[in-house]
Amino acid sequence: MVDEWNQFRVTLRLDRSGDIWYMPIETVSQSEEGAERTYQGSALLASWPLTLQPGGVERMEVRLEMTDL
Repeated sequence: MVDEWNQFRVTLRLDRSGDIWYMPIETVSQSEEGAERTYQGSALLASWPLTLQPGGVERMEVRLEMTDL
């Protein structure tokens, strides 16, 4: 994900294959021109299949990296 306004990049890395979902967080407010949507931020969701046996343990690594553009 790139934030051009603040000049940085966010990278989410998973140590196994999975899905990463991105969703904008927006609010709606009433103005003189009518309803307006305002971007507030972003949500990231990492998702992958997981099957555990009773008492089983699974370890995984998720890394969030932020760098300047």
